[in-house]
Amino acid sequence: MAQRGLPHLPRRGDQRNAHRIGADSAARSARIAQVVRGDTGQLAESEINEVLQSRISYYANDLAVIGWNAAFLYDSATGAETAIQLLEYANSQLL
Repeated sequence: MAQRGLPHLPRRGDQRNAHRIGADSAARSARIAQVVRGDTGQLAESEINEVLQSRISYYANDLAVIGWNAAFLYDSATGAETAIQLLEYANSQLL
């Protein structure tokens, strides 16, 4: 499901979207928070910090930020697929 106003790549599955994230650290953090919150507006710094408090990382080159409505995953294709399967399972348990 494409989110209005957010640039995206073609989706890969039912509700999966890929979003481009900038290279600047502050801009990257703000963009990740927007994706996880599903918001197109500029978020307050306190909101960005709240979103990023839930970040999880096991290796130096992976990242997961999970919210109620969306998740941001940065990982290898194999690692991301595993994380997606876990998130889909967890979501099914909430239903």
